[in-house]
Amino acid sequence: MKLTVMSLTDPKDKRTWSGTTSNMYEALKRNGLEVDTLTLKNWFTRFYIRATMFYLNRIKKQGVANFETTVLGAKYWGKRADKLIHDQDKKSNYYFCPAGASIIAFAHSQAKFVDLPDATYALMNNYYYAGVDKKGADNGDEIDQKALTRADKIILPSQWAYKSVQNDYDQPEGKLSLIPFGANMPDVKITPKTLTSKEIN
Repeated sequence: MKLTVMSLTDPKDKRTWSGTTSNMYEALKRNGLEVDTLTLKNWFTRFYIRATMFYLNRIKKQGVANFETTVLGAKYWGKRADKLIHDQDKKSNYYFCPAGASIIAFAHSQAKFVDLPDATYALMNNYYYAGVDKKGADNGDEIDQKALTRADKIILPSQWAYKSVQNDYDQPEGKLSLIPFGANMPDVKITPKTLTSKEIN
């Protein structure tokens, strides 16, 4: 089985999602899967993001959490995902998208997506996101709803997120898996040290 890890920035880069994505990528490879990656951001992206946020904040006077929680942003990432999947020489059985709501929501590809949100918009609004107006919040909720409904499988790292996906976004239990994150560190061998009585005192 082949699986592609997709994210906005390089999935193999330890700076992506604080290293969580790269550790997942390495773990999938260690478990015998054929794994490759797709990175959505390119040279044009930062200019498009700046122009979009200027338009929404300054011209439309709309309060939004970030580019990914806007319809314009999610549609942009969906088109990027469609193009990259289309251009792949060998398609994957599944496309794994950690924190991938904005990638999946408006993607038109027939690919099978696995979504892994660590939280939902319903949980984050007025908790982590601030200064969001009603339209911005409605759009953020719509993106999560579309992504979760579109995904073929949803993996949640906590009961907190699991319950929100069920209760706030009406996703069936059979589609969900609860898999807590492990230590976000490489597996290293540590040589035990025996302390002397002098070191203890």
